[in-house]
Amino acid sequence: MVAFLISIALGAALSGAPLSHEPAAPGPDAAAPGGTVLAYGDGKADGKRSMAGSGHAILFETTLEDFVLTGVEVHGARYGGNYDPFLTAARISLCDERMRSFAESCVAYEEWQHGRAGWVEVPFTPTRVPPRFYVVVEFFPTATKGVYLSIDDDTSGHSQAAVPGRPGEALEEGDWMIKAVGRDRALKVEQPDLADTVELSRGEGELIGKLSVAGNGHAVSFRRPRQQRLVTGAALCGQLYGGNYDPARTYFQVFVCDKRLKVLSRSMHPYSVFSNEDFAWAELELPPTPVSSDFLIVAWFDPTATRGVYLGKWREDKPASLLALPGRSPSKLDKGEGWMIRARVCASAGKTALPALAAYEEDPG
Repeated sequence: MVAFLISIALGAALSGAPLSHEPAAPGPDAAAPGGTVLAYGDGKADGKRSMAGSGHAILFETTLEDFVLTGVEVHGARYGGNYDPFLTAARISLCDERMRSFAESCVAYEEWQHGRAGWVEVPFTPTRVPPRFYVVVEFFPTATKGVYLSIDDDTSGHSQAAVPGRPGEALEEGDWMIKAVGRDRALKVEQPDLADTVELSRGEGELIGKLSVAGNGHAVSFRRPRQQRLVTGAALCGQLYGGNYDPARTYFQVFVCDKRLKVLSRSMHPYSVFSNEDFAWAELELPPTPVSSDFLIVAWFDPTATRGVYLGKWREDKPASLLALPGRSPSKLDKGEGWMIRARVCASAGKTALPALAAYEEDPG
């Protein structure tokens, strides 16, 4: 996790109406005390944009001492066709004032209606934020695939075309229609007990083959120990191939699914965790996900002939590896072969208070 440096100033004056601290709208969190929404403008869309090669960033500021972000709302409409809106995802990042990401979530395109703009709420693992922070939404659009994010011209001066790690140009037309949803009271969250961790593997030995799968995913089923009920990570052994793309800006998805391939959590990771020189293990952090005894890890690379990841194969005594994606009928690999995927599971430490913001303030350099 990237640490905060709270004292950094933007250097640019903000304009428009002040940020509003609204009560949480009716919904799952409405009954919870302290529900708060940070928002700009009058809530009416006056324009829209899709940002090829960039993202939609908006700066929030709060004086609430105990504000914990639990979600982000994004107003927009899906466009284009000939793609699967469930497997196509947007990435949402929380960043400090230097645009350094410290928390992420992702959401499928299918949450937005095609051609009709509306609000979509994206849940976050409860996260403390500094008094000033950015929310950055990236759709990775093309001319035929994307989401138009709405613009409210009632305020301006808080929004940019930017991505994590790369501040950008100010949005002149107004502000992106993005809200930060959270609580202004102390919140306890279930935390993994990292001291009680087990790594699960269904295969062993050296690399015996490789495969890139167009139109399908690489899945391995696991059975967790009795005490370790939270999936917190995965390791994949793979190698990049192809060229003429930026592996740091090209993403694959990892799903944690139940035994019926129903999605329990999903996350996005850059291709750059792999090398194009040789096969190597990539260690991935996953959102802590409670699972029953049997679950699957599914990797979806969405490869083409000139861009993708070869996932390694090894010996597997008992069949556990599949060609599969959530919601689709799986098929088995050849007998004795399995994907080189491991899962990391932890015991629960129970519900504990989030660490104080001061724990994140040190500049890592």
